[in-house]
Amino acid sequence: MNQNHRSFIVSTGIMAALLFSVHSTRADEPAWLAPSWGPLSPSLHALGAIGNTSGDAESLAIGHHDPSREDGSVQALELGLSLRLDWLEGFAVHALSYGADEEWENEWEEAFLKVKDLPGGFEVRGGRMLARYGKLNAQHPHAWNFVDTPLPLGRFLGEHGLLFDGGDLTWLKLDVDMTVGLTLGYGKIVEHDHAHHHEDDDHAAHDDDHDDHHHAEAIAYHDGVGYGRLFAQLRRDDFHTVEAGLSLALGDEEAGRRMMVYGIDVTYAWRENGLQPGGRAFTWTTELLYRDVESGHTDEHADDHDHDKADHADHHDDKALPGGGEFGLYSEVVYTLNRTLDLGTRVGYVQGKHELGTEKHFRISPAVTAYLDPYRRTSLRAQYNYDDFAGGVDEHTIWLQLALSWGGPEVR
Repeated sequence: MNQNHRSFIVSTGIMAALLFSVHSTRADEPAWLAPSWGPLSPSLHALGAIGNTSGDAESLAIGHHDPSREDGSVQALELGLSLRLDWLEGFAVHALSYGADEEWENEWEEAFLKVKDLPGGFEVRGGRMLARYGKLNAQHPHAWNFVDTPLPLGRFLGEHGLLFDGGDLTWLKLDVDMTVGLTLGYGKIVEHDHAHHHEDDDHAAHDDDHDDHHHAEAIAYHDGVGYGRLFAQLRRDDFHTVEAGLSLALGDEEAGRRMMVYGIDVTYAWRENGLQPGGRAFTWTTELLYRDVESGHTDEHADDHDHDKADHADHHDDKALPGGGEFGLYSEVVYTLNRTLDLGTRVGYVQGKHELGTEKHFRISPAVTAYLDPYRRTSLRAQYNYDDFAGGVDEHTIWLQLALSWGGPEVR
């Protein structure tokens, strides 16, 4: 992408932010924006981004829905359907995307049923779902405040997040000023055919070429995984809310090593109008994660046609696999000036561990989001990423994202 193209993107983002930063009064939302067919309510979300980077867009992408082509990525085209009955709810979403592979990919991202209002404050879900791990894992791209995935979530939970086929049980205690909840779940990690180049696979190439970084690594949950989250939300009044949570995921990675990811998250939210729509707002979310990978080994049986079957069975080589711990965090702040303009900044950091084939990575991402209609259904977002890697290598990236939404709230 040439300098003129990049300048056009930057100018367009700034002009859109300034143009729509003027306060607008929200009219009552028309029914066609959130239709329902009896107990069913459809939804449609589309997100695409174009940009420019000093590095390689595909290598800098942390999550599957991150933009990975400078000339344009379809991050997600989500077709969803929610079901709401007295005691039974459900949600299904089929997503399409187009990225660096220059091929359309499609998959069922979620499809689950939920039985709610059980005695004792319990609800149970079953099917394919994003785990209620931490603050952001269960969110789809259209709900993000930034263009891409926070660094530690992509590295520790996988490029698709903690997505599994199974079930979970949630207990909720609802009071006027406080909500307490506990979720426990277990299932099989959803495997995907597509994958970015992994930093483990390209470690040798990385040593020779410091301009190319691969951060979506091969160390990820495989097969069965269990998780839990305990959280409490305190509402001091209608204007101030504080939520804190503890999360844990436990399972094995592909080579058989036990892996645990611990998480602590805190969110503070303020709304000028309290429970009423409109007005200024401020949200600050911070999540700290620690991944512990136990050491192990793998058996590599050699094929040797010069030995008989018994000798072949005895011929093997144990390859030691080192383990280690790795720390990561992200912190994001979003300030809503009015119905048409949000300002945000996110910082992310992952420690890197030589034994695991990962490297230190720091990213700071200021963003401006302009909403182009009074219902906040159409947005234009400009985001700049500054990436700093071990060894003093840095990259600069700017993305311009267009997002469209239609339909009502989805079952979660």
